[in-house]
Amino acid sequence: MMSGRARPTLRNPLIAGAFHRTGAVECWGRGTNRVIAECERHGIAPPVFEERQGFVIVTFRAPIVPMAEAGAAQAIVQKTSEKTSEKTSEKILAIVTLHPEVTIAELAERIGVATRSIERNLKNLHLQGRLKRVGPDRGGHWEVVK
Repeated sequence: MMSGRARPTLRNPLIAGAFHRTGAVECWGRGTNRVIAECERHGIAPPVFEERQGFVIVTFRAPIVPMAEAGAAQAIVQKTSEKTSEKTSEKILAIVTLHPEVTIAELAERIGVATRSIERNLKNLHLQGRLKRVGPDRGGHWEVVK
C-alpha cells in the first residue's frame, strides 16, 4: 500500500510489465527518484522531466561518452579545475578533444564562464592554428590541430 500517494500511471503497461517481470523494476513509482539519486551519485545534474503533447520527455545533461572514455573525460575536467592558473583555452581544448560536437553554450556551462569568453577563446585558438571548425554551426564539429 502506498502511504497517501496516488498510484503512478503506467504510460505503457506492456513495457512496464516486461521490466517488472525481468526484475528491472522493484516497485512502481520509485524510478524517477532512483534516476535522480544515480545522477547525483555520479556528479551530474539531475534530468529534466517534461510532458509534451502526451509524451514524457526526459533530458539528461551529461556527457555521452563510452565508459572507457568517461573516466578519462572526468579526469581531464577535474585536472583542469584543480589547476586554476590554467587558461580557459586549455580547458576548451581538453573538452573538445573528447567531445568534438560540443556547443559554445555547453563549453561555457562546463567551464563556468560566459559564452562571450568562450567565443573569444575559440577565435584565438583558431588564429593560433590550434583549433578549427568543420561543417556548419548546427551539425558540425571541432577539430584540435596537433
